[in-house]
Amino acid sequence: MAEVVWRAAQASFAMQGTMTNFSTVSTRQGEFDLRMKIGLSVGELLEVHAGGVFSRWEYVLAGQPMAKMCSAENHAEAGEIVADEQVWQLLLQQEKLFIRTHLAKARYLSGEEIVPGFHRLNLLWDRLSPEPLYPPTWEKLETNSMSKAAAILRC
Repeated sequence: MAEVVWRAAQASFAMQGTMTNFSTVSTRQGEFDLRMKIGLSVGELLEVHAGGVFSRWEYVLAGQPMAKMCSAENHAEAGEIVADEQVWQLLLQQEKLFIRTHLAKARYLSGEEIVPGFHRLNLLWDRLSPEPLYPPTWEKLETNSMSKAAAILRC
């Protein structure tokens, strides 16, 4: 989980960096500044497809990590990344593992607690190598699961 959280933080910094390319958008109504703030949390979620009335379905995610992510995002200013305490501890764990395995002495993570339980991430010095996404192996699915996946993808 520590590596997954590190990758999420890495992706957050990449998204904030990319936003600088879109900092000002020109429209017929004038120029507008686009900024983004990011909140990070981790944990178990409830994932539900709710509905069915009039063939209308909604995808719902719920759970404590969603509430903490929203709180973290609310503590962030535009251009910032804020993590809850659990994410912060996992980031520190991953940093210690990296330092131990690479015999490095420099810190690779910089952040500060802005309110109790929430930390602003200032810098992530190390980059984990990108991992390619592999397409699913459909033939390994059970027949029942395959028909469910096909129905969902058709929607």
